[in-house]
Amino acid sequence: MTTELHKNGKLLLSGEYAVLDGALSLAMPTQYGQNFSIVCDVHSEILLWRALDHRNELWFEAQINIQHSTIRSTNNPELAGSLKTILDAALQLNPAFKKIAQGAQVTSRLEFPRSWGLGSSSTLIAAIAQWSQTDAFVLSSLSFGGSGYDVAAADRSAPFTYQVDKPNPIINTVSLDWPFTGNLYFVHRNQKQNSRDSIAHYRKKKKSQSWIQEISAITQAIIHTSSTYEFASLIRQHEQMIATSLGLTPVQEELFKDFAGAVKSLGGWGGDFVMALAPDSDFAGSPRSKGSNISNYTTNYFKEKGFRTIIPFDEMMLQQ
Repeated sequence: MTTELHKNGKLLLSGEYAVLDGALSLAMPTQYGQNFSIVCDVHSEILLWRALDHRNELWFEAQINIQHSTIRSTNNPELAGSLKTILDAALQLNPAFKKIAQGAQVTSRLEFPRSWGLGSSSTLIAAIAQWSQTDAFVLSSLSFGGSGYDVAAADRSAPFTYQVDKPNPIINTVSLDWPFTGNLYFVHRNQKQNSRDSIAHYRKKKKSQSWIQEISAITQAIIHTSSTYEFASLIRQHEQMIATSLGLTPVQEELFKDFAGAVKSLGGWGGDFVMALAPDSDFAGSPRSKGSNISNYTTNYFKEKGFRTIIPFDEMMLQQ
C-alpha cells in the first residue's frame, strides 16, 4: 500500500521570536512544500528513508531499525539522528506505529531549495504526525521544540494568526485584503539561518509583557491596514522593536539603506527571506510610476546587491 502526503512550507510575516512568548503572530503557508510517498512492507524491521531535493537529486538517506531504535546506515549521521528522534517521539505517542513503520520505504521530495528555510523540518514533522496518527504539535514539542506555528502552516490553506497557549495554540484564519500585494516581494538572503540558534539567542534576552502586547498590536494593525504607507511604518516599527530586544541591526539599515521602499526580516534574523515592500506613490521621494516600472526597480535593486531569488507575494503564498 502506498500513501501520498503533501505538506506546505511556511513564512512568519510578523511576530518572529515574540511568538515564543505568546505574542499574536501572522503566518502563511507557501505554495512550496514537501511531498512524501510511503510504501509499506511488513516483512522487514528496517525503515528506508530517501530524501530528494527540488532537482529530484538524492541528498539524504538512512536505514533505521525500528524494532531496536538504531540507525543501520546513513550518509548524514546528524540528520539521521534528528529523523530517529522524531520517529522515537511518534512511537512514544503511539506504540502501534511500530508495526506500520517497520519495513516502510519513504521518499520525500522538496519543492524548494533546502537553503530557503521554508520548512523542511516542519513539513517532515507534520507528515510523520499524520502517518503515525499522532498530534503534530505534541510531536514537534517532543522533537524540535519551537512555537509550532510552522507545523500549523503545513496543514493550512490560508494565512492565519498564531498564538502560543496551553494546552493548545490559538489559530485563526485571516483574510489579507491588502491592495498592495503587487508591491510585496520575498527576497532570499543567500544564506540559511539555524532556527534553534536564533531561539537560543532570543531566550537570553528579557522581555516585558508590555513588549509582547505591543508586538501583538502591530500584528493586528498589519492584518487590517489598507495603506501602503501605514504598512511600511508598521513593519519598520516591528523591526526596531525586535532589533532593540535582540541587540541586532534592522536588515534595511544593515544591507538596504538606499532602498526606496521598506524591508522586514522574517524568521530567524540573519538568514532565509526578507519581505520587501516596493516603493509606491505613498512614499515621499520614491518613484511615482506603478506596475512594471516598480517591479523593475525592485528586482533590479536586489539583483544588483547580489540577491537573485526574488519572489512576488502572490507567487509565494498558497492560493486557495
